[in-house]
Formats: sequence, structure tokens, C-alpha cells
Amino acid sequence: MDLFEHGAVIITGAGKGIGRATALTAAQEGLAVAAWDRDSVALDELVSVIGAAGGTAKGFVVDVGDSSAVETALDASFAFGDCRYLVNNAGPLSRPTSPMTFEDGLVLAMGSVYQVTTGWLKRAGDDAESVVSLSSISGTTWAGGASDIYYPVAKSAIAAYMKEIAVRHRGRPRANAVAPGGTITARTQDHINTPGSLEQFARSPLGRPAEAQEIADVICFLLSPRASHVNGVVLPVDGGYAIT
Repeated sequence: MDLFEHGAVIITGAGKGIGRATALTAAQEGLAVAAWDRDSVALDELVSVIGAAGGTAKGFVVDVGDSSAVETALDASFAFGDCRYLVNNAGPLSRPTSPMTFEDGLVLAMGSVYQVTTGWLKRAGDDAESVVSLSSISGTTWAGGASDIYYPVAKSAIAAYMKEIAVRHRGRPRANAVAPGGTITARTQDHINTPGSLEQFARSPLGRPAEAQEIADVICFLLSPRASHVNGVVLPVDGGYAIT
């Protein structure tokens, strides 16, 4: 049985990594997918794969750091489907490839989640079912590892924001955060394979980083009616790394 009976989900940063795995899983479990990303080629490939598997998806080229683009994409996404679900996955790297000020990093990482979520809430209204945002153990249970200070601060703020949504809206929608540890994706592969990172993962209870699919499965569970009494949580998905 599918996790979802009806509806559509907006997934930001859906072209690659955790976002792509979440989009594929959500489609397999019965949701239409409004896939957001800056990479049109990655979006086209994702939509093609979902369609070939019998699912429904549409790609929207959007930079979540661009306020006007976000509003346009929200309108287009709701025209595409009944977007009662939202996954805030897009955001800057913990180790950005170009310098970023604290203020710019915080606005991009946290501010974009706030804008997307408030715009989604306004359009979905009473039909809003569930939102899951990507935090990180760097900002919730373990503050080390990020090269820029904005990253753990923003990820901590995202977790707190989901709790605020849960309380303020009294479960309509349910709002939760997932806090991954190290996760293997194309953009994290080089860092994860460094000797220092491999040594850190070897000390954790599971002894390895996560696969993107392992994070996606948790995201889709929290989105779904199967997590109907889970609200306002920040769920670490780190193989036990944060408790070592």
C-alpha cells in the first residue's frame, strides 16, 4: 500500500542527492512531485525517471535564494497539483565552494526555508498536511564539522522553526525536521572520503555515513499519514554518530 493516498509534494533541491532520492521515493509512494532545483538538466532527468516508473512529476527551475522566483514557482506548483506536502531540502553547503558572509549564509539557508514555507502555508491553507525541513546534526546535537559558522546556526534555526510551526498551527500542518549526519552524495563525496572523516565515521555505532536513500525514507515517513502523531520533532538520522 502506498504511503500517500493523494496530493502533491513540493521538494526543493530535488535534482540531486537527498532531494532526488526523496522525490523518487515520494513518487513511488503515490505523490505527484513538484521538483524544484537550479539545475534544469537534473530536473529533466528526474522527471523522466519518475514518468517511466508510472509516477507524476514536473520540474521547476528555481533558486530558493531568489524571492520573486520562489513566489512564481509556488504559484506554478499549486497550478500543477494539490501541494499539501512540502520538503525543504535546498540550501548551501556546510563547506561552500566560494566565500560567504555570516549574514548572507544565514539568509540563504534559513531565510529561504522561511519564505518557501510561509508561501506554501498561505496557498495550501487548511489543506496543508505536512512539512519536513532538513536540519543537520551540525546544528542540533553536535556543532562541529562545518567550515562556516552560519551553517550550524542556520540548521539550528530551521529545527526551531519547525517546532514553532507545529505549535503555532496546532498540527495543521504537522511540521518536523530531519537532522542527517554525514551523507554520501555527489557534492559531499570528496569530503566524506578524507582520512579525518573516515576516522570519525569509524568511531560511530554504525561505522559509516548514510546513503541518500536512508535519509529520504525517513523524510517520506515523517511526511506521511503513518507519522500522524509525530509533530514538532527533530529526528537525527546519523547512525548514532552524535552520541559518541
